Amino acid sequence: MSKKISETDISPIDIDADLMFNEWEPSQQVATSLLHAPTLNTLAYKEVESFDIDYYYCMIFALKGHAKLISLKGEESGEVHEKKIMLIPMGKYIKLESADKNGFEYISIQFRPSINLCMGKCPRSGTIYGNTVCKVSRNKSEDQITTLNINEGMWPWIDQVLFYIKTSPNAIPAFEIKLRELFYILRIGYDSDKSQEFLNSYHCHNLGFRAFVFRHHLDCKTVEDLAELMQLSTSTVKRLFLDEFGMPPLKWMHEQKARFIYRDLADNSISLQQIADRYHFSSISYLCVFCRKAFGVTPLKARKTLTPEWEDKL
Repeated sequence: MSKKISETDISPIDIDADLMFNEWEPSQQVATSLLHAPTLNTLAYKEVESFDIDYYYCMIFALKGHAKLISLKGEESGEVHEKKIMLIPMGKYIKLESADKNGFEYISIQFRPSINLCMGKCPRSGTIYGNTVCKVSRNKSEDQITTLNINEGMWPWIDQVLFYIKTSPNAIPAFEIKLRELFYILRIGYDSDKSQEFLNSYHCHNLGFRAFVFRHHLDCKTVEDLAELMQLSTSTVKRLFLDEFGMPPLKWMHEQKARFIYRDLADNSISLQQIADRYHFSSISYLCVFCRKAFGVTPLKARKTLTPEWEDKL
């Protein structure tokens, strides 16, 4: 029987013991990839839904209508049209606003990086196993949101997922198998170049370095703190960050901190002092300095610009 993998484990799953290659006993299976069961959602015209993607990935299957896509500080924008799949990589903070008067209907699936999904065929990027570090150079494009057309081979899979959502919404073992089947369809049902471009941001072995960083960076005030937590030298962490994220660690940490501060500013129940304490600022004045650099305005002005719709969703 395969060992149960927790969120903090960084060892690869034993393929020989995987349920796709062995006898399967439903009562003994737990989800190893899914964050939770997929959901079917409908946004009314101009209704907004936000996605704060941390140490996992999210796929959106646009079934009906279309929506506007906007990320933090407008770094990425565009539209998501029906019959499209969108892959949101780790570390994204976006909102979807329905732009269709008949509403925008979509399936949302959130999942962790796992070798069970790609069967070890994706690049091993910035992964830590014991004291061994495997790294593959990454491009900035690997952290971008990607889209793919829903082809005729994908619709039967979608129909069955919709059936499970409507009849057995908590059937996690079934959804786990459907998620693995999805990656199989992406590999065999699409042109290899299109499939690879769509999955450009997905790396199963990011369960190591990358996922560790996403889980713990807010606990660290400096790069040195993060390096100490990872039991690596500061120079090694800086090198891995350049390989994995395409930027120095301090710049990346500031960008991610801005994402979380922006989210908290949308919640009026959280005071500026609480935000300053939460993100290791010694005073509200230093929080103001940070917000001016990140958003171009003070935290109070940023909070006032957030609409009631944002406050409901964030």
